[in-house]
Amino acid sequence: MFEGTQNWFKICYFLTAMIPAYALFILELDIKDRLISYGCVLLSVAIGLIIGLILKSILFKRSKTAVVTPNYTVKLVSKNGEILSFIFGIIIPSVLLPGQAGNVEKTVIFFVIQLLCYLVIVRSSTILPNVILLVLGIDVYFVEENEFILTIHQKIKTSEKVIQVYRLGDSSENNIFIKDN
Repeated sequence: MFEGTQNWFKICYFLTAMIPAYALFILELDIKDRLISYGCVLLSVAIGLIIGLILKSILFKRSKTAVVTPNYTVKLVSKNGEILSFIFGIIIPSVLLPGQAGNVEKTVIFFVIQLLCYLVIVRSSTILPNVILLVLGIDVYFVEENEFILTIHQKIKTSEKVIQVYRLGDSSENNIFIKDN
């Protein structure tokens, strides 16, 4: 995932993708005052949106400065990933913690699970569905050649066969492209 991009970009993308897990985790904690829980959930979503806006601006800048890949052949497989498998495979299991455990134990277990998820995902060739970026107008298209195209406020039509894209990372091993215009 994101071969050739900066580590902070990978971390920010992962954090924004996992915002639903963080919100559910906060609600799972035994906090006496529910108003504080809801405030923490809103704060985590707000922080996720701010990080998402930063990522969006970085993607937009990258689409203006990166080396263009003209005449990129498009064979769309899916759009915005397998949201349900992401929710049931990563989000839900990461917040289902032992009921008897206290907040400290739950937090440690949750942190370890998140760290393991990050390590697996960073070393994989796939990309996480990202609800925050979807809300901000960025779609992820999976292309037949095991590559991904991020679009900013636009759609790739199934009738489009050849497009112009920009590689996200600086490595030729990066399988993620940006289409902006």
